[in-house]
Amino acid sequence: MAIRRKLGGSHVGFILSFAIFVIFIIFLFIIIAPANKRKGERDFILDKLNDDIVENVTGGLTIVGLRIDTSFAEPSPLENCFSIVNFKDEIGRNLGSYVRSEKIENPTIEVKAKLETNNLIVNWQEINWNDVNDKRFFKLYFSDFITDDPAACTANNIVPKDNPDTSTEGYIITSINQENYIFVNNLIKLSDEYENNYDSLKERFGVPVLLDFWFNFTDADAVPPIMVAPEKNFIPESEEVYVKELPLNYVDEQANINRGVLIVKMW
Repeated sequence: MAIRRKLGGSHVGFILSFAIFVIFIIFLFIIIAPANKRKGERDFILDKLNDDIVENVTGGLTIVGLRIDTSFAEPSPLENCFSIVNFKDEIGRNLGSYVRSEKIENPTIEVKAKLETNNLIVNWQEINWNDVNDKRFFKLYFSDFITDDPAACTANNIVPKDNPDTSTEGYIITSINQENYIFVNNLIKLSDEYENNYDSLKERFGVPVLLDFWFNFTDADAVPPIMVAPEKNFIPESEEVYVKELPLNYVDEQANINRGVLIVKMW
């Protein structure tokens, strides 16, 4: 005799287990999806905030290589500066308001210079005119965002020097490079604005009303170390803090190009 087994109970158990599993998945989705959406939104806001800060503190730096030809005789002691006439026209671009310079052979020696209208004024004392091995090369750094150390000259002791028709006398521009960098002076300005006008800055960067942010910039390898950081807003312990860290090149007050780290926090 064949024996029939009752399968109804096992079907009910399977359906019940499947229903519980589906409910559990739906529950997880309800719990996790908003959290993931919230994290995605915060990450997007933080990325945009980081980009806005970088754009706000970035500016142009023009580096010009200059060689004074050996045929250009050393000025007399009464003529402690020489002028390269129509220098800005020769470069053919906006150079910025301030200039610093250095000797290529010995970067610790700074050749002081300044811009006067269209002309470049250079102190000649720092240039070794009599050394035949010294090609009289030096670099000029132009920007609106550096601290200048201008040449000390008066109208009575400047030797004019026009750009010659040939390269055998006068001066030669050996290179021109123009790039954008983050500037320490701009970071300091932004830090002051953060401390003194935070709400306006927050609105300008498009940070939502219910969120706050803070930033700092460091170069631990600099001598002395560089750190630009406004006074930090209070961060409640219950808040989740989102952090973005960005290594980048920057220009210090003396037009040196170094490496630092920008950190932006939002909560």
